[in-house]
Amino acid sequence: MRASELGNLLAQDAKAVAAHLLPNGKEQSGEWCVGSIAGEEGKSLKVRLTGRKAGTWKDFAEGGSGDLLDLWREVHGLTLTQAMDEVRDYLGVHAPRFDGAAPQRPHIDKPKCQKPQSWVYRWLTEERKISPEAIAAYKIGEQSSTAVFPYIDPKGELMFVKYREAGSKKIWAEKGGVLSLFGWQAVPENDRYIIICEGELDALAWRTYGYTALSVPNGATAHTWIDNEFENLQRFDVIFLSFDMDTAGRQGLSEVIKRLGDDRCMVIELPEKDANECLMAGVTEDQMASAIGSAKTQDPDELRQASEYAEEVVSEFYPGDEAEEGIDLPWKNRMAW
Repeated sequence: MRASELGNLLAQDAKAVAAHLLPNGKEQSGEWCVGSIAGEEGKSLKVRLTGRKAGTWKDFAEGGSGDLLDLWREVHGLTLTQAMDEVRDYLGVHAPRFDGAAPQRPHIDKPKCQKPQSWVYRWLTEERKISPEAIAAYKIGEQSSTAVFPYIDPKGELMFVKYREAGSKKIWAEKGGVLSLFGWQAVPENDRYIIICEGELDALAWRTYGYTALSVPNGATAHTWIDNEFENLQRFDVIFLSFDMDTAGRQGLSEVIKRLGDDRCMVIELPEKDANECLMAGVTEDQMASAIGSAKTQDPDELRQASEYAEEVVSEFYPGDEAEEGIDLPWKNRMAW
C-alpha cells in the first residue's frame, strides 16, 4: 500500500486522526485548528475535515502542508517509511508481501578510493557535464583513472560497486555484490516520486538538471534487481521511467512496468538517447521539465484518451464550409436531405 493510499484511508476519518495527532486542537468551520506541529492551542495550522480536500493540512505560520500521512510524519518526527509502518498499525492493514525471491545480502568490501579530483573529475564535469553537487550527492569515488559508483541501500549498507574507466566504455563490477538500484544515497527520505533510469551517468545527469534519480545496475533487459528493491520502492506514488530511447530500452520497459505497477509507472520520452546525452547536447532544464510533465502510462494500443477524439467530435458538429451536407445512405447515388 503506497503513501497516497494510506493518506486516503486516514482522510476517511480525518477528524479522529487529527484529534489523535493534535489533541489540543479545536474544530471550527469544518477544520481542525491548532497552533503548530508541536500541538499547542491556536489557529495557524488547519486540517480540512470535510469535502473534497478532507485530510489536507497547512501550517500558515511555518509553511508545512500535505496529507494526513505527512502530518503523522511531522508530528512524530519520522521518516516517510517509518510513518507508513505506524499508520498501517493504526489502521490495522498489512504491508504488501512480495512473493518473489528473498532479498539477497552482499558480501563485499568497501572500495578504497577518494573523492574525484583529477582526471575522473574533469571527465565527469567537463566531458559529461555533471555538476559537482551531483558527484557529491551520489558519493562518486576515484581510483586512479577509474570512476567508482557505490550502490548504497536506503539503510546505508553497501550493496554493489561498479567501476568505469574515465573516458572509455570499459565497465566492471566488484565480486560479491547484490544487484540493486544505484543512487539511494541521494534520494530524500520523504520523497513520494522517483525517476528510474538506465545508467549511473544518467542518474547524475538528472540530478544536475535538479531531479533525483535511481539507476538500474545492468541495462534495460535484466530485472533481477526488482526482487531486492520491491519493498524499498513501495513508498513511491509515481515512478518515472527514463530508459534509453533505443530498442533495448523500450523492450525493457514493459517488464518493469508490469512488476512495479502500471498505474504508477510513467514513461518519459527524451529528445536524445538518454539523460546524459541530453545534458551534453545542451537540452535545457525547461525541456527536461516538459518531458517529465508529458510522461504517460504505457497503455494498451486499444486504450485511447477521450482528448484524442476531440477534433473529430468538433468536426461532427461544425463541419466547416467545404463539408458535404447530409447523411450517406447505403444505396448508390442516394443522399438524404
